[in-house]
Amino acid sequence: MIRVCKKKEGVRAMSKTKRNCDVCKKEYMADNRNLKRGWGLCCSKSCASKKREISKPTYNAERVKENNIRRILWNDRYEKPTPWNTRTVYDEFGHPLYEDDGMDDIDPCWDGHK
Repeated sequence: MIRVCKKKEGVRAMSKTKRNCDVCKKEYMADNRNLKRGWGLCCSKSCASKKREISKPTYNAERVKENNIRRILWNDRYEKPTPWNTRTVYDEFGHPLYEDDGMDDIDPCWDGHK
């Protein structure tokens, strides 16, 4: 570990230590105060969350793989939702023609108020 300390005039400098991330092994500079507290063991929040997840006693790597595949398939199957009161009408080639708000069928005198 290499300690780096840059002093500026009138400002107390923080000392940092060059270390490797516990998850991805990327090299980064960690604040020594955080290391003493047990923090700063990972290079980023995403690596810290991976480390927390893996350290849980109920962690199952196979289940995580299954869930990731299910998430991909779910997102591919369902389109992003449109507003509740509109639907898009498509032609035979899948091109959008117009958006139908569904109000044409209700009452021709209805002006859209509640």
